[in-house]
Amino acid sequence: MDNDDSRHIYEIEIVNGNRKAEIEIDAFTGKVLILEIETDDDDSNSDDDSDDDDN
Repeated sequence: MDNDDSRHIYEIEIVNGNRKAEIEIDAFTGKVLILEIETDDDDSNSDDDSDDDDN
């Protein structure tokens, strides 16, 4: 719980695979103040084998 501008706010972070959600909820009213969902596009696991077929 955080205190922002004299309001108590729950700060929640949820991670599911390559997706992350950040949520802020007013502790008094229960109103969702912020909902951000990010997807981590990691190219290191891509199936691009184009360099291997040049032989």
